[in-house]
Amino acid sequence: MRVSLVRDLAAVAAALMLGAIVTPARCSGQNANPWATPTRYADLVYGREGRRNRLITTLPGDIPADNAPAQAGYLDVTLYGADPTGRADATAAIQKAVDTAYRHHLVCFFPAGEYLVSDTITGMRHVYSNTNYRADGPKRKDGGHPEGRGPHRSAHGPWGHMLIGSTRGKRPLLRLAPSAPGFADPQAPKPVVRIFSQGDGRPYLGPGGSDNPKHQQGDISFNQIFRGIDISTGGNPGAIGIAHWSCQGSLIENTAIDARGSFAGVSSPPGYGGYSADIEVRGGRYGIHLAQQTFNSMLAGVRLIGQDEAAIYSRAGWGTAVVGFHIVKDSGVAIDTGRGIWGDGRGSMMLYDGIIEMRAGETAFRNAERCTAYLRNVYVKGAATLVESGAESEAGGAGWLRIREYAVNAENSLSRIDGRPTPKTVFQSEKAEPPPDLVARHVFRPPSFEDPDAVNLRALGAKGDGTTDDTAVFEAAIARHQKIFVPKGTYVIRRTLELGPRTTLFGVALQRSVIQPDSAVWKAPTEQTLVRTANEAGARTVLSGLTLAAPIAAGEGAWNCLHWRAGRASVVHAVSIKPIGWIPKGAAAPAHDCRSVLVSHHGGGRWYGVQTLGEHQRSSHPAYRVFLAHGTREPLTIYMHDIERVAVDPMSELRDARNVRIFNTTTEHKPYSVRVVNSKNIFFGVYQADNQAVHLVDSDDVCIGCATPSRFSGRRRRPGSLCLIREDYAGQHFEHDSHAAVCKRGELDDAAMWSEGR
Repeated sequence: MRVSLVRDLAAVAAALMLGAIVTPARCSGQNANPWATPTRYADLVYGREGRRNRLITTLPGDIPADNAPAQAGYLDVTLYGADPTGRADATAAIQKAVDTAYRHHLVCFFPAGEYLVSDTITGMRHVYSNTNYRADGPKRKDGGHPEGRGPHRSAHGPWGHMLIGSTRGKRPLLRLAPSAPGFADPQAPKPVVRIFSQGDGRPYLGPGGSDNPKHQQGDISFNQIFRGIDISTGGNPGAIGIAHWSCQGSLIENTAIDARGSFAGVSSPPGYGGYSADIEVRGGRYGIHLAQQTFNSMLAGVRLIGQDEAAIYSRAGWGTAVVGFHIVKDSGVAIDTGRGIWGDGRGSMMLYDGIIEMRAGETAFRNAERCTAYLRNVYVKGAATLVESGAESEAGGAGWLRIREYAVNAENSLSRIDGRPTPKTVFQSEKAEPPPDLVARHVFRPPSFEDPDAVNLRALGAKGDGTTDDTAVFEAAIARHQKIFVPKGTYVIRRTLELGPRTTLFGVALQRSVIQPDSAVWKAPTEQTLVRTANEAGARTVLSGLTLAAPIAAGEGAWNCLHWRAGRASVVHAVSIKPIGWIPKGAAAPAHDCRSVLVSHHGGGRWYGVQTLGEHQRSSHPAYRVFLAHGTREPLTIYMHDIERVAVDPMSELRDARNVRIFNTTTEHKPYSVRVVNSKNIFFGVYQADNQAVHLVDSDDVCIGCATPSRFSGRRRRPGSLCLIREDYAGQHFEHDSHAAVCKRGELDDAAMWSEGR
């Protein structure tokens, strides 16, 4: 049985890797090229309103100008004929709404109800390559990029498919019809919802272009959102609930998938800056299937019930972090991990705060190929074997057992404990039952514009037109209301927004609702703050679905976009910290003495999918940080730490900080990603690095679990050329250039993270 299963999985992985998932049928016209409207090619890529980072404000021609949801940023699928009663096939109508919303930078919105579909709903992010086509006018050496650089695509700007469901009552449901054509073969699985990007550098658009999705590319699939919509696969044996190979700004969130009788609930969830949270899958051959192209996925608050094979099956190319999970299985293996195809850390996995219940289970965690793995605070019941890595295994039992810590190294790698390198497997367990909130502590339900206590900032007088000063409207709203909805638009302010301890400020989605300074009036020759919270340990401040943008040019670039001082009960969710402008390579970098994101005083809380993009913020000042947590004591939990392309060393820093958990980190290029100085009770989970990763300086009770070089460093580096972890402690210096299941000093205090009020 196992031989045939391995053969079947190899075929499935090959199909997923080659993009063999079947695309929607064209018979109804729902998958026609959404760029088919006659227009200039430059308009296709950048929108008729100019450069790629500018929001398109025009509504679709067939939507009335006074349609309130569309004005706020939401395009209702029922406007295109999608039947919410579940009686009529809604595939073509939904696809048209998805494509139209994408073109106009709107969220594709699903009111409550049931939507019958018979084919895949596709969100394909379009790419142009200026290697193959010019954007406008004669082709130049730079490829014709309107900003004089290239090659690239509709990347970090507002482009992206965003499918969001109503929060009024029961979540909307996409139900695949039984015996739907193309969904019968588990050897060629096909998703109900597929979100992806075309590959970079291929001639997809322009004359003679193709929209063939075979050449997909996950690391440029930015800002793709699926939230608050349930899926039923209709018992089709080759069906997947959702396939979502994406990266920064992308997410799957607040969804339940009925995959009974089908292949899987989720395939290739977002990684490399994206994340997935609050997901439930019932049934299926697999709950979550991480194919070989998947990289650096972050899964939080996951419930997987009754899978036939593995609840989580991973052959991911890079490491995977799973935090706050509950698995219930009758038999077999709960989690099965093995080697993917990319980099030194292929197949590595970190599990934290989990529950595995098995009635007659074989193995809770199977790691047959002995990939790098780290488990912490995982409760297991009913498994004959707790963990299996290569030839090593640890026995289970009928009652509850808690895996306090487990760390196993892959071949030719070492761990480091209290400064001493060790190849040994770490295992600590005890009899203990799981706490009732183990999964719930990692789950967050975002605010909604439909919430009865939410006020619309536009209704209070804000313009959001990128020109009008909206500062006074924001200030009045914060003074009088607790929950403030910021519709789609660019909101200009001229002084710091001071959030109250109970303020919830939220937008449509990142890249849709933008707050930025009026740089013509409000200059920043010294550090200026865009948004700041009240300095209270008990504050319940929430910031969600927003982009905070600031200019970076000399004389106006010393911006602190976010100064967070709210405590453990606060939340930062799906927020992007974004530069305005461009400092060309080779140009003199201004010396901005500032921090893009600063957490200080009582700052803490849970942070989900926060982008701190440092690209082109090329400050040469040695004190500049894209992220700095300084002097904090309140618990701070970051589920995906996205820090990139900053010229200074380090890019991110924890200084005199306490009680920090960073479960997954994405980093690109340049010097050390994170420095930890004079800090205590600090944990890093999956750490994929193509540069120098972590520098520990005189810090105690620090643990790094599952640190591995990325596929880039795996391709380029020579043995000994990458110092993955550096430590300076009590006058001694250590350098660690091997990937490590665990690198720690002292012992963590997990109880300090989850006290009352979280």
